[in-house]
Amino acid sequence: RVRDDQTTVANYFMLFSLQIHIEKPWVLSKEYRNMYSELDLQVKFWGFIFETWFGENRKIMLHWGDTMSKPCKNMNLRFKFDLRLLIWKEDSPIFDGGTGEVARRATVSKLFSDRLKSVLATKCHMNDFFKTVPYLKESEITEIKLPIVQIMGLDAHLCALRLDSRQSYVLEEICAFPFPSTLHGIQSGGIENLINGLSHIETLLLDLERTYEEARYCQEDSMERVSRGGKKDAKKMSYKSWTTDVLLNEEEEEEDSEEEEDSEGEEDSEGEEDSEGEEDSEEEESEGEEEGSDEEESGEEVEEEEGEEVEEEEGKEAEEEKGKEVEEEKGKEVEEEKDKDVEEKEGSQEKGEEGGEESGDKEI
Repeated sequence: RVRDDQTTVANYFMLFSLQIHIEKPWVLSKEYRNMYSELDLQVKFWGFIFETWFGENRKIMLHWGDTMSKPCKNMNLRFKFDLRLLIWKEDSPIFDGGTGEVARRATVSKLFSDRLKSVLATKCHMNDFFKTVPYLKESEITEIKLPIVQIMGLDAHLCALRLDSRQSYVLEEICAFPFPSTLHGIQSGGIENLINGLSHIETLLLDLERTYEEARYCQEDSMERVSRGGKKDAKKMSYKSWTTDVLLNEEEEEEDSEEEEDSEGEEDSEGEEDSEGEEDSEEEESEGEEEGSDEEESGEEVEEEEGEEVEEEEGKEAEEEKGKEVEEEKGKEVEEEKDKDVEEKEGSQEKGEEGGEESGDKEI
């Protein structure tokens, strides 16, 4: 529900959304949205929504642009956030009440890496908050909730971190409040969803501010305590028995940062591919045809080379066969010559014997 003093803000949202849809609908087209950076989304859409809703509240400051909180610095947690929701008093911030992360689009790695970073930082902020409220009643500890805003494209989700019991932290999903990207979305309650999400965030932050003011000092009547004979002040809350330290290895932190860079690179490449669209497909087809022709030509060259190799092998085999035939012929000639020599020798011996017999006859 919209309070009376926020009706004007709701009208601003309605006019802002209708102006986009009627006067410049192309900014919501698929091609434009694929090209948007995180800063584009903050400037063109979400910056106006958040600043319009929270701009008139002096107790809440919206701190945009990759900044790091003091509690995270003290814990050596190098977490930078696109949006920090600071609780402000007089002329300085009191504490970090919530965090916000913006991404170009929803991817698995980006969704869970941003959520993990937000949860760890918010746990650090919650532990620091409990140090500043020593007189908080233990019955109220589990009611303390710190908001976590996660924006991806034109979608936005609100979660809250709280203590379920001693040293047991719970992440609670509260609501979704996307920016209405169609006229049907406006007609079906898109503006109401925006107001509902922002109102939840504001309520959580103001509850934190109220708890801080009530629990940082002892609210007990000291005169009444003295009249009853009491000497000690009210018992302080032991926050160490309820909280646990934030532990994150440097290697894991480096891996998380590398995953964020990889996911951003993947998002950039996906955005470029989507924006190019048909040109890429046409270029791929032409490249495919060229590659096909190149493959065919290379295939023909390979076949020609293989044919030449086969012909060379066949020529070598023919030459070897011819060589073998020549050697066989030479062997036959040598054997024939040997046979002729043997026959001549035998013939000469027979002639010698015949001549000897004739001479013997003559002597007789």
